[in-house]
Amino acid sequence: MDRGTKPNPVTGWGVLPAVLLFTAVFLAPVVALFGKGLLGNEVSAALPAGYLTRVILFTYWQALLSTLLSLLLGGAAAFLLFETSSAWLPRLSRFSLLCFAMPSLLVVLSVLGVWGRSGGWNRLVGIPSLLAVDIYGLPGIVMANAFFNFPLFLLSIGLGLRGLDRRLEFCALGFGASRTYTFFHLTLPRLWPPLRSALVLCFLYSSATSFVVALFLGGGPQSTTLEVAIYQALRMDQDTAAAVRLALFSLSVSAGLYFFLRYFEWKGAGQETLSAAVTPLYFVRNRAGQGIFVFLVFTVFSAVVFAPLLCLLIEGVPALASMASADAVRSVVTSLVLALLAVAVTLPLAVIFAFAERSANSTFARGLWSFLPALPLAVSSLVLSVSLLNFYPQAMAALRGKLWPVAVVQALCALPLAYRVIRDSLFKIPEPLYVTARSLGATPVQIFWRVEMPLLVPALVTAVLLTMGLSLGEVAAPLLFSPGEVSTLSVEVFRSLQRYKFSEGFAYGLLLMALLTSVVGSTWLVRKAKWE
Repeated sequence: MDRGTKPNPVTGWGVLPAVLLFTAVFLAPVVALFGKGLLGNEVSAALPAGYLTRVILFTYWQALLSTLLSLLLGGAAAFLLFETSSAWLPRLSRFSLLCFAMPSLLVVLSVLGVWGRSGGWNRLVGIPSLLAVDIYGLPGIVMANAFFNFPLFLLSIGLGLRGLDRRLEFCALGFGASRTYTFFHLTLPRLWPPLRSALVLCFLYSSATSFVVALFLGGGPQSTTLEVAIYQALRMDQDTAAAVRLALFSLSVSAGLYFFLRYFEWKGAGQETLSAAVTPLYFVRNRAGQGIFVFLVFTVFSAVVFAPLLCLLIEGVPALASMASADAVRSVVTSLVLALLAVAVTLPLAVIFAFAERSANSTFARGLWSFLPALPLAVSSLVLSVSLLNFYPQAMAALRGKLWPVAVVQALCALPLAYRVIRDSLFKIPEPLYVTARSLGATPVQIFWRVEMPLLVPALVTAVLLTMGLSLGEVAAPLLFSPGEVSTLSVEVFRSLQRYKFSEGFAYGLLLMALLTSVVGSTWLVRKAKWE
């Protein structure tokens, strides 16, 4: 019996409830939002054309610049580490995962602590001064987006370099080709499959998930993005029609980018890689040029990544000692309860979809089962919240102040990550284990509990921790569903920034950073553990 036709109890009783739930909380609200945006007459005149054009242009202009800066940071670090010391690449990769998992609120708080008008740099050089900086506007948004998007390029380029056979490049150099010619004609074409996926994903994240970044670092209406405009239309203007129109446009572009990403992943599937040794090829060999390159990379990393992280620690430790312990404990408990509720929704859906894909009998069915749980990747938590508020207005009003609507949104946002982790682990289970179990008379239920589930424990724990990490840092859903009633660590950081109480924000931010560090560290330990 081949891999696609193994029976199991999950696909027997779990598929229909999972599909119904996914349809009720994701497919139906999102499709209804499309329908209202395309057919609703009340939406057509909700926004002036000039305002919409300006918001759209700025949104994707900052996303393009953020993608280019992230490519510069991640690509330079990957080439530097791969061609000089392979031992540092895994370490920086683990550090970059922490940056990628950091909530945008913490990034904003850290960037303001260093480069804001009252930040550490301006206090050091004095104001007014020729060296004083004003980070608000496009520079601040681009810097913050690059902070947690550079890992996409560090990992894609670094892993791509590890999988390249460098003999072709050395042969080209031996026949007289320049390093520039060799890079653009041999290295880059073979790095392009993972690189283009990282480019699309980075642009998608920078355009569709930059709500908090643009809200606090934009510096005014001229730096409004689509996500900020949606939030303002709902919370400040009480204009649901304008929010729907903006959400429709954002969803359309994000869906298009997502389909491009899926197409690139499908084209790149099945490519074999090998583990290459450290092979200095493009890195300049003279000590002066090498030192200049290292200095430039370190300077940019210090300004964008290291200095903000250090500022969070320096400012957060004194502030933590003076904060109210009761409020802090309540926020920590609420954050953890909300994260566990998100896990309770995400984990069963991810497991059921993964088993359904493995048990599918046709290529079309397997593609469909892999496509459905990845769809939330194209929808931001803000747009998804708008969809649910639009589709279930009475239910959402009755659940105001409750944790479940917020948990559902966060669970859907975490579903693509959890599904991919579980799915990849499930498909790696060796075929002989199934054959042996069946030859010994094991039933599908016994195979599920005694063969598959023990082998999936590391993936399940990793999926739980990833979901908890995303839930701890998400802020848009609590603000829309339960404004002023749900107090999580992220919401407290948001409120502190709104009130310009940066000391309080650093205290809550340090607590949130400690929780996230624990989650990321636990994920790494689980991946390194030996499970029997």
